[in-house]
Amino acid sequence: MRLDFRRRRGSTVQVINIQPSAERMENANVFYVNIGVAFDELWQHFGIAVPEKPMEYDCHFRTRLEGLLPDCPQWWVISGDSSTTQFFKQVSRLGGREIASNDEEVDKVTQLLAILIQKAVSELNKIDSPQTFLAHPWRNEPHGGNTMLNPLLSYVIGDLGPAWSELANLSKRFSDRPRMSVAELVSQLRLEKLRGKLLDND
Repeated sequence: MRLDFRRRRGSTVQVINIQPSAERMENANVFYVNIGVAFDELWQHFGIAVPEKPMEYDCHFRTRLEGLLPDCPQWWVISGDSSTTQFFKQVSRLGGREIASNDEEVDKVTQLLAILIQKAVSELNKIDSPQTFLAHPWRNEPHGGNTMLNPLLSYVIGDLGPAWSELANLSKRFSDRPRMSVAELVSQLRLEKLRGKLLDND
């Protein structure tokens, strides 16, 4: 079972995904909660038709819920007998505690999941474009899935100075990896407007 919840907000499509894990505990299934944001401007930059229903793993920014909220457990557990219609009623938290064994405990854990997802949605409400993402603390999320995201977003909105600075910093940071010179990144990422800066910095 995989659940995806999507919405369009400005020039972004935002995804909350429930991802089952291959791990199992007795008669229970482990799952994770993933967050994704896709930007129309980046699809267009790379000549890709804007998908209205991208999967979470297709998004330009992606991370797990616990990467954004420090009070979030690393994973969740559902009863192996639960059906889709009972999904949220059967949720249980795994983290030094027994799997919920009564309705009161299940309700507490279900409420926790709802509160944490709502916290994430409240932050997603602040993001509707590359500009608002770059002004949001999530731009610094180390598990955002795309190390080149910030320079790319700066580039597509015409902020070439920040795009160049971030690209140069990333090139220096990952200088031990192949194809990470600034010139190679400019070519790979199709950042044609930065070629003039390459000449200026020769």
